[in-house]
Formats: sequence, structure tokens, C-alpha cells
Amino acid sequence: MENNLPVNIREYQELAKKALPKMHYDYINGGAEDEYTLRDNIAAYGRILYCSHLSNSVHKRRDVSATLVRRAERLGFKAIVLTVDTPVLGRREADIRNK
Repeated sequence: MENNLPVNIREYQELAKKALPKMHYDYINGGAEDEYTLRDNIAAYGRILYCSHLSNSVHKRRDVSATLVRRAERLGFKAIVLTVDTPVLGRREADIRNK
């Protein structure tokens, strides 16, 4: 991160840990009891896969789209998410750092 602004949650956590008194950081970064729910929430978030990035776009050829859907079914996916984006490049952390 060096002298650049943070671009993801981990980097914000690092800054908060350096900037806040330990008691305050521990409170906002922790959970109650043995932190089971906190750990479960973090683990659940990590298990989320969005269509495993099977394709970057809907294909004009229906047979190609059908093949991708069958592939997702074989892999055990429970849902297919179709997102609609503007024709603008995504927010890529490496690009932000490289300006």
C-alpha cells in the first residue's frame, strides 16, 4: 500500500489498526463471545461464487449460452446471475495502484 490510498477492506483494516486506540479497533473488528458468528460470516462470504465467471457476456449464439448453463448445472451451481454493466472498465485494484 505504501503512500497510496487503500483500495480494499484489508488495507482499510491495516490503517484502522494503526490509527485507532487498541480498545476501539478491537471493538469494531471483533465479535461477541468466542466470535463464532464473526468467523462464520467471514467464511460464508468467502464461499460465495458468482456463476464462477463462466462467461463475461451473454452469447448471441443460444447454443453457446445453453452449454454454459449445462456446465454450471454439472458443477452444482444453484443459481445463475446475469449482471448488466455499463461499457466502462471495472474498478481494478492493481490499476488504481498503478494510476
